[in-house]
Amino acid sequence: KRTELFVVRRELLVAEGAPLVPADLAESVQRLKNLRIFSSVVPRLSDGAGGKVVLTLTLREKWTILPFVRFGGGGGTNYLIAGLYDINLLGRYLELGGQYENLNGAHSGVAWFRDPRFLGERLLLGIDLWKVNRIRDLYYRDGRQQGAYNMGRNKVNAMLEMELHSHFRVGAGVELDDDSFSEESLTSAQRQANLTAGLEPPADGLAVIGRANALLGRLDYDDWLVEGATLGAVVE
Repeated sequence: KRTELFVVRRELLVAEGAPLVPADLAESVQRLKNLRIFSSVVPRLSDGAGGKVVLTLTLREKWTILPFVRFGGGGGTNYLIAGLYDINLLGRYLELGGQYENLNGAHSGVAWFRDPRFLGERLLLGIDLWKVNRIRDLYYRDGRQQGAYNMGRNKVNAMLEMELHSHFRVGAGVELDDDSFSEESLTSAQRQANLTAGLEPPADGLAVIGRANALLGRLDYDDWLVEGATLGAVVE
């Protein structure tokens, strides 16, 4: 009802008019299950005209627009996280999401986009946009607070990951971090500690990080059941 037909067709290893290979049919069904947008994928074979075989696929869609909220506290830290994402945007198997975070009064957020079949290939494109604020407390060796500062980070992540084999993927990405430091969101006690110690925030900074990764293995899904194993490696 929601998913576009091409999303299903491009996962199939069986072609119309070609011989039906049972292993290719089984892999096609598993590929559709691994999209995680269907709760069930049921193939059915029947006799067609001229001795041909008719393949019918019955797919039951999941609800993929998912909100989430998390909150908690302890040890002087309180947090609230809320967001929303969809892994089947407009029925085209695209992922779009956003998240807001409040950590001890400091506001942060991230928005992300994923295209797991970029250019119609088994190629994952990912882009993340972050705005992060973290309050860093500084202490003397005797435990007294020396001061604090707020680290603000604007971050962009971009990555590509290619499936070379059903059980082997390689990828590369780049991360750009633009850091700034201030007394924003500090309490009056933290500001007074800075003033007493003569503490000033660190200098702003810019960093570019390159990343390469490889993943061996695969997780196969069947609704809520998961089977398989993966081994990953990342080099920065």
